[in-house]
Amino acid sequence: MKKIINELLYDTEKSEFLLFFRKKVKVSPVFTRPNYSFEHWSEMELYKSSGGRFFAYAKNTKTIVALEVAEARAILGELNPDKYIELFGGVTEA
Repeated sequence: MKKIINELLYDTEKSEFLLFFRKKVKVSPVFTRPNYSFEHWSEMELYKSSGGRFFAYAKNTKTIVALEVAEARAILGELNPDKYIELFGGVTEA
């Protein structure tokens, strides 16, 4: 899957797959009644591009979303601490 976001190409085939995760996603009002809020769990894949940018691929909607480094760090820190340390360096023991 490929997508251009802010003049940058994000490509799942050329990027490093990091992990699977699930995220709550709000459904657009187009698909629901006005003033009605609906969320669902979306299965996501976290990637790191060859340019060092992080992005998520939503499997069920086949969309790519660029992530800030802080968001990628939070996901990796919670779900894969070893990969976090590999990518961002050591952390202080609690």
